Amino acid sequence: MVQNFKHLIILSILILLSACSPASYIPTPVTDFLDPPIILSCPEHRVVSDASRIEKFVDGDTQGLIDVDFKATITNMRLTCESNVDKQSKLGSMDVSISLDFLAERGPANALGNSQFLYFLAITDRNYKILYRESFKVSFTFEAKSSRLVMSSKPITVELPIQKETTNKNYIIFSGFQTSREQLNRNRLEKMQREN
Repeated sequence: MVQNFKHLIILSILILLSACSPASYIPTPVTDFLDPPIILSCPEHRVVSDASRIEKFVDGDTQGLIDVDFKATITNMRLTCESNVDKQSKLGSMDVSISLDFLAERGPANALGNSQFLYFLAITDRNYKILYRESFKVSFTFEAKSSRLVMSSKPITVELPIQKETTNKNYIIFSGFQTSREQLNRNRLEKMQREN
């Protein structure tokens, strides 16, 4: 009976000591739970209209309908963003993960079903000064007897500096196919014909 009473006293002391532990031992301040982190929305992003489509021909001098290797269109641009900004100084960064969705159509000259294209990502400020630009290759294969293919690019992550004067609203992200001047002119002509 005495032994059990001693155990109860020791247990009570431990509970009291635990309840009276100084706040400095708490790993995360309570204010961090009450004050939510800074979460910024993703920057403005656009697919360049004149570079949203590509038509590739097989090597040769002619560019008729039977010479088309494939046609492809950018159907969507997806962003996920994570903010890492200090609450006091408002300094930090934003990690932006960018993915593109494509629709490819097989041409009559594509006998093997394999092909590839290049697309670009570019980041500018509000005055369209280029801050970053890089091209990426996408290789793909049409399934047997298939004439269409829906696919997505691997996510590309870029880090954007965040400052008091430079926030997420100061950036614009562009994407499009890496095309020739001839292809751009063809896209513009087709766009004008569709609008008229």
